[in-house]
Amino acid sequence: MQQQSLKEALGWDRNKDPFTLELVTEAVVGHRRLYNDLSEHIKNGKRMFLVTGPYGAGKSFSLTYLRNKPPKDTVFVYLTGDYTREEVVKNIAVTVHNLSPYVTKKRFFGLLKTQMPVNAPQITENTLPDYVNNKLEGKKLVFVWDDIQRVKNADIVGISVVLLEHTDSCIILCGLKEGVSWLEKEISFLNRGMQELEPESLSKEDLKELIKKRVEWVGGGGFKPFTEEAVTYLATRFSGARDLLNICGDVFIQLEREYNSSGAVKIPAADMAYIENLFKERLEKALVNTEAIKGEDVRKKLSGLEMQIFDALIKNESKTSPQLVSDLVKDRGTIAKTIERMMAKYPGMIILEKVDGKRRPENSYRIVEDIKRLYAGR
Repeated sequence: MQQQSLKEALGWDRNKDPFTLELVTEAVVGHRRLYNDLSEHIKNGKRMFLVTGPYGAGKSFSLTYLRNKPPKDTVFVYLTGDYTREEVVKNIAVTVHNLSPYVTKKRFFGLLKTQMPVNAPQITENTLPDYVNNKLEGKKLVFVWDDIQRVKNADIVGISVVLLEHTDSCIILCGLKEGVSWLEKEISFLNRGMQELEPESLSKEDLKELIKKRVEWVGGGGFKPFTEEAVTYLATRFSGARDLLNICGDVFIQLEREYNSSGAVKIPAADMAYIENLFKERLEKALVNTEAIKGEDVRKKLSGLEMQIFDALIKNESKTSPQLVSDLVKDRGTIAKTIERMMAKYPGMIILEKVDGKRRPENSYRIVEDIKRLYAGR
């Protein structure tokens, strides 16, 4: 008789991951204030917002939640990262045409040809306002641009002004606090009123409730297989949802490996002793020489492709070489050599792990949690 998986033994839905970094609308804890503030401001006609905060504060999470539960009669255009003005115009046209937002560049370009009919008008920056107004028929366009610290020039301001002056729209710009000073100057120069907002920090009780809700979302109860004491400990040690979900996910993977390899019937428990032992091994492996890298100095030590790789890893839980190749449009050999160079120059900054691929194991890379917190100024 084949042994049950740990998820099955716990009564969890096999197709759900409670510790995913993706938004789970049914298990949202905290971040309500930013969501409520933006909803009310949009309803009341305010038109320009700047959402800032450190890495992992919940900026993108809150905006995704807003998009999933939008105010009445709104259509969202959601961009992230760097685009040209022409690309922004095309993305808005595709979104408005289908009334469905496309977040990533890869998905946007992949769907652009198929989603815009052959006989659709060729939208330009000059014709965009009329197209938006006619297509939305009284609905408000909510234009969200995330990760604006990655935008290479101030063209973002120009396209925002076009939308504000000629359509019923509001603009939400979002990014790391230290990366948007140029934008604040541009907005001030243009005499545009801008409301600045930040996500609220989650309390320790919020973080505990988050884990409990996530476990219940997959069909479990309480904190099992974690003990409540262990979750309390983790919530005290980690200051944000992203870091907490990351570590809980890593602990669960370890539990699952041990459960599957031992053929045990008894469900293991992740108590404080188990987690502290796991932390010890992990920190001894990962945190060599990290004290030499301080906060914003991280980026100053990197150059060119190294910085692009760092940005890609700091934003996500982990990435494999093929994912980095796709995101950064570089050949695999160049990516691999650059990561090897980074790992040699800054030991303990990047963790390499093996993951099962379709044909062979792949290397997966991630930035250690302490570097993330240093970079965020925590």
